[in-house]
Amino acid sequence: MQVPEIITGRFCENAKIGLFRQSRLEYANPESHFSFSIPRNWQQIPSEVIDQVIKAALSQISSENPNFEAGFQETADYFIRYPYLLIKSYPADRGSISKIAKSFSASNFEKAAERLETTALIRNFTSGNPVVDSKRKMVMIGTNLEVANIGPIRSLTAISPGRESVVEFYFYTRLDEYEDDLSVFDQILDSFRFESGFEYRDIHPASTSSI
Repeated sequence: MQVPEIITGRFCENAKIGLFRQSRLEYANPESHFSFSIPRNWQQIPSEVIDQVIKAALSQISSENPNFEAGFQETADYFIRYPYLLIKSYPADRGSISKIAKSFSASNFEKAAERLETTALIRNFTSGNPVVDSKRKMVMIGTNLEVANIGPIRSLTAISPGRESVVEFYFYTRLDEYEDDLSVFDQILDSFRFESGFEYRDIHPASTSSI
């Protein structure tokens, strides 16, 4: 089994993707055949922090294991700091991108909101409708919520289906910093690539609107 890795400038000779700009780092998952870049002023969140903090919090909401494979945040002397990013990937069931969008319908999010409201962790969870971004070949969903002891948070979920796997990005930032952080999120999504031959090929033109 090949292990996902951070490829830094010092290790670029081992990178299958090739050289990259010095201002960015690259994350690659050879098993799921994708990679993307993150800014150099971001850092990887240790897996034990994701297990102890993120998964522990989510366990109050759902019994399902979120199985995040990696996380990144703006560099700081502590974890977890906003803005941050969590990702996960899993085998594709070859469903169409429109099918994925429908699975993230407003009604499904309303059910999730009802579960969230039963905890002391999350309040005022609201979601927009899924949008198919035909240029990126992704499904995008924006949500707002209030986190206990933190305040209003804005999240953006991006789901990218490939030929053999699906990759999900979960961005989180403070609501009042969302407009500034969105440009960083956009850069990360724009850098995302499946390896040649592993892309999603069944995308149809669709309108793209802001999240």
